[in-house]
Amino acid sequence: MNQIEEFNVINRHGHSVPLDFNRILTRLNNLKNYEPKLHVNIGLVAQNTIKLMINNITTIELAKKYEDVGASAIIYTDISRDGTLSGLDIEGTKALAMAVKIPVIASGGVGKIDDLIKISQLEEFGVVGSIIGKAWYQKTITIKELQENNFL
Repeated sequence: MNQIEEFNVINRHGHSVPLDFNRILTRLNNLKNYEPKLHVNIGLVAQNTIKLMINNITTIELAKKYEDVGASAIIYTDISRDGTLSGLDIEGTKALAMAVKIPVIASGGVGKIDDLIKISQLEEFGVVGSIIGKAWYQKTITIKELQENNFL
C-alpha cells in the first residue's frame, strides 16, 4: 500500500502547508451532533483500487469516519482520472459504496454515456449518481443521450 507521511495543500494565501489529518479527524469527531448534514468529497489518487493510505487511514476508513460524524453522502473522486474522460473507477466506487451505509456519488473520469450506464448498475450497492464535468463542457455527453437513457 502507498503511504503518504506528509501531504501538502495550497492555502487561501497561495502557500503550501502540511495537511494535518489527525487534527481533521479530531474536528470531525466534534461534529457528531452538528446539523445540517454534510456531503463529503473524498478525492484520491489511485489506479482502480482504494489502497492509498494517508497517515495509515484508507479511503474506506476515512469515509466511515465521515459517516460516523453525520455525513449524508460521500462524493468519491478518483483525481487521477478527473478531467481525463477515461471512465470512472467502477471497482473502487463499488468497494466504497459497499463499505458505508450512506449514498455514494461517483466522480472523476466520466467521458461518455457508457460510463454513466456502468455506474448506474451499482445503484443496489448504494451508488446514487455521478458528477459530469469535462464531458459536459466538451459535449461528449448530450442532453439527448441523458434523456434516451432515462438519466433526465
